[in-house]
Amino acid sequence: MRKILDFIIQHIVTIVFIFLEVIGFVLFFNKNDFQQTKLSKTCLTVSAKCNEVNSDIESYFFLREKNDLLMMENAELHAQLDALNVVFDSLRCDSVVNSWNDHYADYVPAKVVYKSLVHIDNYIVINVGTDDGVYPDMCVVADGKFVGMVSSASKHYAKVLILINNQLAVSAKLKKDNQLGRISWDGEFSDRVVLDQLPSHVRPKVGDSVITSGFSQTFPENVLIGKVNKRRIKNVDGFNEVYVNISIDYGNLEYVSVVRYEGKKEIEVLQDSVAK
Repeated sequence: MRKILDFIIQHIVTIVFIFLEVIGFVLFFNKNDFQQTKLSKTCLTVSAKCNEVNSDIESYFFLREKNDLLMMENAELHAQLDALNVVFDSLRCDSVVNSWNDHYADYVPAKVVYKSLVHIDNYIVINVGTDDGVYPDMCVVADGKFVGMVSSASKHYAKVLILINNQLAVSAKLKKDNQLGRISWDGEFSDRVVLDQLPSHVRPKVGDSVITSGFSQTFPENVLIGKVNKRRIKNVDGFNEVYVNISIDYGNLEYVSVVRYEGKKEIEVLQDSVAK
């Protein structure tokens, strides 16, 4: 207490000055309409700026929640688009509908929680598993582009082989003329794969789209894989090989969707019965 009194006594002049200044400002603004208006505008500006900063901070911390919501909406839109494609194909009397389009496929949204991108057997791990209806051999896409295939799954997570993995081969075709081939990785570049087994007379052009063929119970039809690169080589066995720039940037990949095809098991059982 003694120290407080000593401090007040030592700074009595300063304290009195500040007190009088405060009283002066209060009287000045209370008696002057113009200054009151200016003060109100200043306070409003400061308050609005503070609210804006606070809003930006809240938006930043809730960004993950918003991304998850957008991911769910995107998966629902994919499911609706797939259902519309089934209706559209059923109305085409001059086409043979692929088996993927005869059954409904829905999409399970997921987040990428781990990536392996610097080896020859690269993969990603996503945060959905068997409890979410995700099992091995299911196709994984992102924004309508091919990502990979589920190779194994636990209750809450799944491992996905991606295009830059030497163990993954995908049945593919050129979009412009439906010429069939096979997509695989030669292990050289992380943004390029090889489309091989093309007939020697096929002459793809730079920029031609390469899509999944649909001749599989794993991969749906017409999912974009990539674009033909300018480099092209010819095999001695009469088939062409084409370099394809993949459409997915795995380094920036955060959200994906697992294609859950309800008719897959039925077709597999039918094929097994025919094989026997």
